Amino acid sequence: MISHVPNNRDRVVRRTAGALLSALVTVLMLLVSSALADDEDDGSLPLFEDLTIPTAQQLLGEPPRDWIVLKTGEVLFVEPLSPRPDTLGWLEFKIAEKRKERSGLTGEALDQYLRELDEFNYLHVSVPQVAEETEFRLPTRKIEEILHHEDLMLRRIDLLLDEGNLPVAYELLHRLERDRADWPGIPDRHNRLLFAEGEQLLEQGKTEFALIRLEQLYGRDAVHRGLKETLGTAIDRMIGTAIDSQRYRDARHYLARLREKWDDHEVVAARSSELEQLARKAVEEGTATFSSGDYRDALDRMERAAEIWPQLPELSCEYAAIARRHPRLHVGVVSLPNGEDRPEFLQTTADRRAESLQQARLFEPQRFSSGTMYYRSRIFDEWEPFDLGRGMRFQLRFTRQPWESLPLVDAQQIAATILERLDPDSPEYSERLAGYIEEITVHAPDSLTIRFQRVPPRVETLLAEIEIPTGTARSGGFEIAQADDERVIFRRTDAQPDGLSGYRLEEVVEHRYDSFERALRALEMGEVVMLPELPDWIVRRLQADRAFLSDYFVEPYAEPATHLIQFNPHSPAVQIRELRRALAYGIDRPRLLDEVVLRDSERTHGRLGVAPFAISSAAVNAQIFPREHDLSAAFALGLAARKQMGGEIPRLRLAVSSHPTEREVATQIVSQWNRIGLPVEIVPLESIDADAPHSGWDLIYRRMRMHEPITALWPFLTLSEEARVREIAFLPDWLRQELVTLDRTADWIRAIEGVQTLHRHLWAEVYFIPLWEVDEHMVVRKTVHGFPTPPVAPYHHAGRWTIDPWFSTVVP
Repeated sequence: MISHVPNNRDRVVRRTAGALLSALVTVLMLLVSSALADDEDDGSLPLFEDLTIPTAQQLLGEPPRDWIVLKTGEVLFVEPLSPRPDTLGWLEFKIAEKRKERSGLTGEALDQYLRELDEFNYLHVSVPQVAEETEFRLPTRKIEEILHHEDLMLRRIDLLLDEGNLPVAYELLHRLERDRADWPGIPDRHNRLLFAEGEQLLEQGKTEFALIRLEQLYGRDAVHRGLKETLGTAIDRMIGTAIDSQRYRDARHYLARLREKWDDHEVVAARSSELEQLARKAVEEGTATFSSGDYRDALDRMERAAEIWPQLPELSCEYAAIARRHPRLHVGVVSLPNGEDRPEFLQTTADRRAESLQQARLFEPQRFSSGTMYYRSRIFDEWEPFDLGRGMRFQLRFTRQPWESLPLVDAQQIAATILERLDPDSPEYSERLAGYIEEITVHAPDSLTIRFQRVPPRVETLLAEIEIPTGTARSGGFEIAQADDERVIFRRTDAQPDGLSGYRLEEVVEHRYDSFERALRALEMGEVVMLPELPDWIVRRLQADRAFLSDYFVEPYAEPATHLIQFNPHSPAVQIRELRRALAYGIDRPRLLDEVVLRDSERTHGRLGVAPFAISSAAVNAQIFPREHDLSAAFALGLAARKQMGGEIPRLRLAVSSHPTEREVATQIVSQWNRIGLPVEIVPLESIDADAPHSGWDLIYRRMRMHEPITALWPFLTLSEEARVREIAFLPDWLRQELVTLDRTADWIRAIEGVQTLHRHLWAEVYFIPLWEVDEHMVVRKTVHGFPTPPVAPYHHAGRWTIDPWFSTVVP
């Protein structure tokens, strides 16, 4: 093989070319130096030691420039270099890689290799100050370091941090992260900024915001200098504030956050000891109070101790003894009862909960089966008909268990209560009851007989409206002992005596939360043990959680809740049939049910409604189907109504409670109506005057359970407590006659047929707008026992419930 060996002439040519190239570079450098010099300067480049880092304004507003610091200390300002960052390092890497290719090269290949290798010893730079040719080859051996534009930004951020100018530093960092998020040094500056801001906020007294910044820094750099001490100071302040305001769960929460990071932190030890001492003091006070017989106050102190430091060794035993003697039920709700006596149709769900604790009636709903509600009585042992149902003999219970919350009444008191409702001059007069009862005879303190002028279809539903007489006390056995904007306490009217083998529920404490999610969180943290209602999308989530179901009951109520819109019979505007039909056709009920109420297109726990009572009720007419959403029909009927009303429909007022779901649904319904020219606005249900309940509104959004349509339909249509003939004057003659006929029907089968016919006619005349019905659930921790399954109401037979002592040890 013949290889070419370069002769002396070739070597001379290469040396000569190299010398000429070096000379050319020198000339170019002189040209660059001359171009960069000031008019008054001597022509040299600026020295690095004389330069200052560009200001933030310059870095953000002017074109980017890289600084090349030469071995001489001079600085050359050039267009942004490429590649970046670490341009010199990249060149060194390329030289090292290129040298690996040397092996075996000869001749022209070797010459080409040497030229390519030599090229990596030069940096191509563009100097914007030179007017003519701006591209230069700069030998890397003359370069001390390169400060890229991004490096200058980092150095300016450092200076701003030293000055405490955090907003401008953040602006620079944000620009840098946006343009070159991978630039070396950015994470460190970000960490420094978080720490500096945390310190600054701490000095300003904004401890909570400081804690956020410092914990962000912990997630990025747990060993950042000074973080352990500063973060400990911030959390210590938060704990101190929580203890001072007696928010002990918050204090334990912050303490746990610090312990997760540094279990050996001095704040952890100090604050743990402080909380433990506070809890121990509460336990000692609770034990002393319990010994004196003040069980309620003793439980208050024990619950406080459990809130302060549940890990206290002696707490569990002492707490259990007191909680068994004075069982207390903590309930999470999103609204509290109004506290006033209001007509049934104005009651919110909170008012109805309160009523179930405060009122008890002669007959109460017990279970809903096969479309019929069955009743029981806590007053009567027996009630037997005679004379083909024209008479009813009642035998009273004259014994009470010590734990029972109902008062002891005799036959004379019951007879007097019923007779008061038969007296036309009495404010308690019931026209319907007077039309049924002929006489009442008291045979003994525990026995009475009622004779009827006409036989009622069911005696239980007729007498279910009568509250148990008690004199001054509430018949339900519980009364409101304390109420404010955050909670309501219901307490037994008569406390249970000492010496019982077991004690039933003594108190119900309802705690108000801002949302259902917050209430659920309180349940999981142990603040409450019961949620009487939850939106369906949360219920389904809980039902699918096996771990949750191991500790809680998710219990459906016996009867679904029916949602509807009802018209005010005293409002002239809604007397126009075409307007009522327009409003009915203008609601997109399937979409609202799927997307707002249930958030479930499968409708697992809901369905479109057709009546003010459950679809499974025997009173439902099978020929009725849900009314469709028809904007064309709604618009046309609206025009017809407008013509009858003189060319303009007055703005209607829809009364809606503050319940979150009801308010959202009503808002969307009103929006749909307004878009088709039916002017409607929302008014708060709670703002309606209980002394003038039929004024100030035209429509009302109702969520209700109509247990017995045969007797409840009349009061429902008239929005009154009683069935009075004068109050159905707004109905057509034929419809009034159907109502009266139904009310006078004695045979149960004929009564069912009559209410089904009435249902069909009321639906056709649109005296209400059925929306949907929802299978609601209550959630109860499995430490609560004794409630019926399924319950008819949230506090169904609450006086019989028992509660196992329990408190949460979960860190909030």
